[in-house]
Amino acid sequence: MRKTEIILLVVIFVSSILIINGVTEITNTIVVFSSMLLAILYFLFGFLLLNNKHLYKIFSKSTYQDLNALKITMGAILGLILSNILTGLLFKLMLWPGANAMLLVGGLTIILGLMFLVIVQLVTRKIEFIHNLRYFIWMVFFAIMYFMPYRTLIEARFLDKYPDYSNAMSRYYENNTIENRQIFEIESQKYHEQKMREFGVRKNN
Repeated sequence: MRKTEIILLVVIFVSSILIINGVTEITNTIVVFSSMLLAILYFLFGFLLLNNKHLYKIFSKSTYQDLNALKITMGAILGLILSNILTGLLFKLMLWPGANAMLLVGGLTIILGLMFLVIVQLVTRKIEFIHNLRYFIWMVFFAIMYFMPYRTLIEARFLDKYPDYSNAMSRYYENNTIENRQIFEIESQKYHEQKMREFGVRKNN
């Protein structure tokens, strides 16, 4: 992994832990910015990052001397897949809709991609993607976040300080009925009003 990638991963991991433990005021912004930045890097420059090449040498001929068309193509494809998984992880962490769908698509495609790479490597012995730690890390993240219930994330963040809001949100995510949505909207309004009062108290102090 390149230094920029490692730094962003550490920032995302630490921010995620803080968010799950209820520290959301500035960490929300940090995790969104760092996650989207890394997703963009994977999306646009996966053919370099996933071949362990430096971004600042993108226009250098020496960068591509040991890269063939297959390595570049598979790096680009896996970059797209990792970008999708990272976006899904962000959506799940922030409790935004559509997270599990993105995670499922990303998880299945990276499994198929890695199976293809295993076959190619066994045949040609010219690709080293399989020996890369990053794929194991992302598969672990994918499995944890995909199978983690929304209720677990919601209660970890809101149950202690905002139990009514936490329960309403959990019911809404588990059973999206009109009644549950209306209750969630009411509790969401109360939650934001309480947050504004808390912010005003801190500002005055």
